[in-house]
Amino acid sequence: MVHLAGLTIQPQHDEQMLAHILSSPINEEVCGFIAITDNISQAVFPITNTTHSPTRFLMDAEEQLKAFLTIKKQGWELGAIYHTHLNGCDHPSETDIAEAAYPEAIYLIWYKENDVWQCKGYTMMDT
Repeated sequence: MVHLAGLTIQPQHDEQMLAHILSSPINEEVCGFIAITDNISQAVFPITNTTHSPTRFLMDAEEQLKAFLTIKKQGWELGAIYHTHLNGCDHPSETDIAEAAYPEAIYLIWYKENDVWQCKGYTMMDT
């Protein structure tokens, strides 16, 4: 188990996020949701970045809605939003802070350090 900013990520969910990152174009930020119960991850929802940009993300609205409906149906909560920083920055950017639509969620930022993907968690209410 991985513990980030008060959230416990089960190993299979950590692996799913990393698989999503590794299967995506190398010049495009990756993004998605993590559903939780009692601060423990229950599911990962990879979501298409409609900007296809290396420096920002905008989640596909239809995929977001499907994820929210599944989360609600299962009795889970939105616990985290994950995305990559391809430039290696390990903290929220000004854009991340300005566009944080769910400040109560934990924002997981995946970044590369010495060619290895790492992850840190932040709450936007603290930034």
